[in-house]
Amino acid sequence: MQDLDRLLNPNKRFLEYRDYLIDLIASSYHKSFKDLIANRIKNAYYLFDSPPYVTSKALKKLNCNLNDLKTYAHIIYDYKIKDREITEDINKYIGSYLKELLNISDELFYDNKNAILNLRHDAFSKEYNSFLTSDERLRSKVLKMQKDYLDSCEVIGLTPLTDEEKIEDYLDFLDRCERIYEQTIVRKTEYGKNLLNKLDENISSYHKLEIAKKALFFDEDDAARSMLFEIDKHNSIKILALPLFKNIFYKSLDINLLHELDHVSEMGNKICSFVVDEKYRIFNEFRTQDKARYLLKKMRNDNIYIFDQDENIDAYKNQYDFFLPLLKSFIERHRDMLDYSAINNRISYIYKTLGRDNFDSYCTFLTDLYYNNFDIRSFDFEDSIILENNNLINKMKTYTKKRGR
Repeated sequence: MQDLDRLLNPNKRFLEYRDYLIDLIASSYHKSFKDLIANRIKNAYYLFDSPPYVTSKALKKLNCNLNDLKTYAHIIYDYKIKDREITEDINKYIGSYLKELLNISDELFYDNKNAILNLRHDAFSKEYNSFLTSDERLRSKVLKMQKDYLDSCEVIGLTPLTDEEKIEDYLDFLDRCERIYEQTIVRKTEYGKNLLNKLDENISSYHKLEIAKKALFFDEDDAARSMLFEIDKHNSIKILALPLFKNIFYKSLDINLLHELDHVSEMGNKICSFVVDEKYRIFNEFRTQDKARYLLKKMRNDNIYIFDQDENIDAYKNQYDFFLPLLKSFIERHRDMLDYSAINNRISYIYKTLGRDNFDSYCTFLTDLYYNNFDIRSFDFEDSIILENNNLINKMKTYTKKRGR
């Protein structure tokens, strides 16, 4: 039986264990960083809300009582109505744009409105066309998508969009429409307004809106998100967003909390180089997940369950876990140095220790491996991958020995 109180009042639950979590996170760093970590965690904002339609489905599945459902009924209904209204308005803008772009008559458009709006008008974009010559793995998928688009246009009687520059303009227009949709949802729905009200009144309206948007609109595969918004040279806002009801049935909430808390503990007033530079981001996610696993084990040894309620959920693996065996020994060997560099945002220390070219090559290797094997669900890697991984690690090891470190 689920204890719903910890999920319906998550901020209260988090505050009960915040000091414990600070001690736990700090225990994995040098003791000199404890006050810094405590300050960063205490001064962050924590948003545990899920979109209303997600919360509604979860509460029904959890067989919650009628009063809990009534509490959310108005917010859910309000969100559904306004989402439909805003989507209809946005589709009108997109429809008008496509009519002019493709020279579609009113009659043809209104007879085939939904079909035209749902067509992949980006099928011949620069990005997809580049895959035809640069990525053999995606070539067949792109060719099929382009053929399907041409066939659908022929059935409708539509001239297909194949000009790359016009397609780029169309994609820019869609991005603007998406931003308008997200901003309007946040401003007009009760759910969005509640999110805004959870943020300090001293935060500007612009930053409140940006924070609420990022907390509400997640990529499908993202379980949680930590964010830093730079206000000026000396001030920033740290946000940890973990939509509990979005993840409750198939992901460990506690390990995602620990993962994102570790990110928060490494956020100063500037975004860490590990996050800013895309080639280091995946390596840092692997490193952070490895630490989260270690901390989760310590937490369970203390018999602490914050949002999770089923110990079996600890067997859950996210997309990073399957790559950890490749670099676990490397992370353990250099943990103190990596932690020091991350928490102080001094990646130059890594360059001096491992060699910039060596470290860059290893991070690029891991990034390519991750994106080319995103759906991997086992620890088995080809011998050639293991060999390349070990060779890159050995290059860094040799560099370190030469420097006498």
